[in-house]
Amino acid sequence: MTTDDRTRAAELDQARTTMNEAGASRLARRPWEHTGQPPSDTDLVRFAAWICRDAQGTDPSVVSAGLRLLSSARVELDQIEAGLLFAARAVG
Repeated sequence: MTTDDRTRAAELDQARTTMNEAGASRLARRPWEHTGQPPSDTDLVRFAAWICRDAQGTDPSVVSAGLRLLSSARVELDQIEAGLLFAARAVG
């Protein structure tokens, strides 16, 4: 792992921590998630958008954390898309 990779991983970890401290850790578990599984980056980005809906009183660190997690959330969605495409091919 290069220094850039470590730096990026640390930034993502800090963004997740920021979101969890802002309340994302209390999000309801989805039926497909294992007990104790942390929220996905996609859920964290959606949470950031939701809590930032009122610009007054919005913590800038939450906005920043949500923006930092966007690329990771996109990767998650790409993986879901690939899985759905495989499923679609399997069922014809």
